[in-house]
Amino acid sequence: MQITRFDDRRVIGAIIAQLSELGWELDDLDMHLSLHGPVDLDLLQECIREANEARTDAPLPLAQAA
Repeated sequence: MQITRFDDRRVIGAIIAQLSELGWELDDLDMHLSLHGPVDLDLLQECIREANEARTDAPLPLAQAA
């Protein structure tokens, strides 16, 4: 499947999740996506904000004794 537009919350969310797991900085994500097709910048910023909030709300793993 070829994506020509980045205007679907599910697609953008999946991209953000995968790149976050790989350790990518999301600051320049709009520029990188725009090289591959039109980007809904407002939606992209919403999705990045939601992803950041979800990460900060996640409980930190506790160290366990061996």
